[in-house]
Amino acid sequence: DFLTPLPPHWEVYSQGKQFSEESDGNVERMENDRTYVIFEREGRGHIEVGLSQQINQNIEQLSSLRVAALLRVDSQSIGSCGTAGTECPLMLKITYLDTRGDPHEWLQGFYAIAESPYSSVCTICEGNPQHIQIPRSAWYQYASANLIPLLEARGSSPATLVSLNVYASGHSFASVL
Repeated sequence: DFLTPLPPHWEVYSQGKQFSEESDGNVERMENDRTYVIFEREGRGHIEVGLSQQINQNIEQLSSLRVAALLRVDSQSIGSCGTAGTECPLMLKITYLDTRGDPHEWLQGFYAIAESPYSSVCTICEGNPQHIQIPRSAWYQYASANLIPLLEARGSSPATLVSLNVYASGHSFASVL
């Protein structure tokens, strides 16, 4: 949650900026009737801005692992999630190690505006996740299925939960978590 200031529990980051002269984007914690984080950027060319939390927790004994979030996408300049399905205006990513120590990712993206020929499936992500279209500028309650059997079905039994990232990816966007 975001009830306390972001650092030291969450690291704010910006990466993959395509054009150095363009905006770095903004990640900001806000408090009104509830506490939330805004991801914003106006610009051209790709960028990813977000939050990362290092967890490094053994999860081999867990029988259930779920992700839940209340989120909103207010604007996006790229339809769906871009050409490869990697530029959603809001994404959740779990990084984990399997029982052999190999790294893996679980990813779920959210977008409001569907547009051909852009993809709602991440074509280069592990498991090729189908991203979720949500109503624009409306709060959306997301709850994942149990991730343990899903990840095991991919052939990668999770052993260590390494990190959780929440980020926006694309050119121009405004989203809230």
